[in-house]
Amino acid sequence: MMSSGDHNAAKVDTQGASADEYFSSYADLSVHELMLKDKCRTLAYKTFIEKNPDLFQDKVVIDVGAGTGILSLFAARAGAKQVYAIEASTLSAVCRQIVTSNGLDDKITVVHGRVEDVSLPPGVQADVLLSEWMGFYLLHESMLNSVIVARDRWLSPDGVMVPSAATLYLCPVSMKDYHQENVDFWRDVYGFDYEPFQSLVLQRLRSQPVITTVGPGQCLARAEQVVRLDLKYVDAEDVLTIPGRFRFELQQYAILHGFACWFDVEFEGDVDVTLGTGPEAPETHWQQTVMLLPDALMVNKGDSLACSMLLTQDSTNPRRYNICIEVDEEAEDDDEEGDDSATDKGVAMEAKQLIQEAIASHGTTK
Repeated sequence: MMSSGDHNAAKVDTQGASADEYFSSYADLSVHELMLKDKCRTLAYKTFIEKNPDLFQDKVVIDVGAGTGILSLFAARAGAKQVYAIEASTLSAVCRQIVTSNGLDDKITVVHGRVEDVSLPPGVQADVLLSEWMGFYLLHESMLNSVIVARDRWLSPDGVMVPSAATLYLCPVSMKDYHQENVDFWRDVYGFDYEPFQSLVLQRLRSQPVITTVGPGQCLARAEQVVRLDLKYVDAEDVLTIPGRFRFELQQYAILHGFACWFDVEFEGDVDVTLGTGPEAPETHWQQTVMLLPDALMVNKGDSLACSMLLTQDSTNPRRYNICIEVDEEAEDDDEEGDDSATDKGVAMEAKQLIQEAIASHGTTK
């Protein structure tokens, strides 16, 4: 049986960044330092490119959101005939200097601007479209939309997307240590009651996702797939709204604090590579994205937890998503009809959280 308190609901409005603010934020060197030092991320691309030379040798490659140009450099070193490194932020100037410093001006052309606006030489068709577009919970910042535009403009019919597919997962989690450090701490601050401050902390935690590291032991059930995207064929309309309905079989006695999201991306070639960002995988800068419920719930091993999730691209700011998670579980107590807990029998439990998640909430480190 699952026990809970009263029905809970939370709705929050947060402000997102404008398109100009989004691109200018990627001129921040620390953003690129963080991503380049993420070895799991960067080595996944490097390994795939080096292990699949036939995909790149004498081929035309387009790198969408090139940043400092590291993926373009990998492609050029693998033998690409021509690489177009498209970067909308002012860091494109630094990217061009890096290309020159490495003697690859004849192989890599840096193009400053948005893929929606820039022009490439007439007749250009890419054999490979390369991009590291993934954000928190896969879709944060909606860079996938730009990748889709580039694919539809320049990828040849038999061209290759790198990566080729992406999968988003959802799992119920216990956040006991996080809760103790960030919530319980304020109950006794050097002998003083900080409840008013604690209320503000709780409001913040419930209003936006938490980017943190979730250990395998915090996962209360097997993760379920929310969506799998085939990047050769996915359209922008396919990611406007992503609904999902799940049933988790809980595997331990614990306190359910919320749900965690993470993703895998697949690189398909003669030698396949998978970049995982889940609790079982080595830590990446994406970590995991946790949506905390308004109230924690006691759960038992063997409980069945029904849950629905809805991700909706915001109509006024498409670089953010509204995330709605609803838990709806009917308490069952067939074996304990005489127990006091039988009073919960047939009572529906719901916990809802609506998060309008903005770029400003976590900066632009994806």
